[in-house]
Amino acid sequence: MVRRILHIGLGLLLTTPMRTFEQTPARPAFEVVSIKPIGPFQERPGIRISGNRFDCAMSLERLITSAYQIKTYQMVGPDWLNSQRFEINATIPEGSSKDQVLGMLQALLEDRFKLKAHLEKKDQPVYALVVPRKEDLKLMKADETVYADAKPLSPTHSISITRDGDSTIFIDSRSGMVTRNRSDGRAGTTTTRMEILKTSMPALADYLTGLMDRPVVDASGLKDFYRMMLDLPADVYLNAIMSRPRPADVAAALGNPRNPFTGPAGAPAPDTDAPAGNASDPPGKAVFAAVEKVGLKLDSRKAPVETLIIEHVEKNPTEN
Repeated sequence: MVRRILHIGLGLLLTTPMRTFEQTPARPAFEVVSIKPIGPFQERPGIRISGNRFDCAMSLERLITSAYQIKTYQMVGPDWLNSQRFEINATIPEGSSKDQVLGMLQALLEDRFKLKAHLEKKDQPVYALVVPRKEDLKLMKADETVYADAKPLSPTHSISITRDGDSTIFIDSRSGMVTRNRSDGRAGTTTTRMEILKTSMPALADYLTGLMDRPVVDASGLKDFYRMMLDLPADVYLNAIMSRPRPADVAAALGNPRNPFTGPAGAPAPDTDAPAGNASDPPGKAVFAAVEKVGLKLDSRKAPVETLIIEHVEKNPTEN
């Protein structure tokens, strides 16, 4: 059933993560589009939307994941997707709503790159964030309203930075996570103490995904906002920061971030009856230990994850 709906028109499928919408008489599309291939360092990657102008420079892989608001691990496609990079300049039709831009980008992928794809549930190895024993939790509840009005530094950047005395506070306006990072003087400069001032469990799972070798999904059952301390080796933390891709989210560029506390789009909590084991793979070993210190745990499991299966896509677009 899902396959049939997608072939009616992928452009009608998603304007928020993994939701199917009814058909409309006319599919939204850019008025004028120019696409040209670029090298890896020719343009600063990202998406910029100003007035009726849409400009981006990125790999085809990131273009697809951004258009469909999914994570990289939620897509199965050719290996070359990440090496094919393009600069796209387009005109948004007058009177178009912000919600239509994602549909326009999806239509561009269908029309110019001949993208054909469908959604299906695929079992993937994940780490489930769980609470082994509630009495061992070392979390404090945080005020839901703290930093609730955080604004991004720019339309395409989700991080806002503010000063609080001698500390620098990092606010992710998409996930709602508020952190204060500093070296732990007792442990020298080899340990980074990440003081999380406010987070939901789905947001924490989303953040931990960037430190691990597979997705982290929330299966904790905890619904509040929390404070906690995570001590990580400096190299683990810095490597995660350096390898994190530049923001390229269309919704963020529109100033309309996706629901900030849903975690990875389409990544449900694993079945509680699924086989669980102790996660112990490097380089995440230090992360497992840091999580366990606050009374949480990462269990290795397999879980069904909504995945975009690419059936066909061209390496190069049709001519302008």
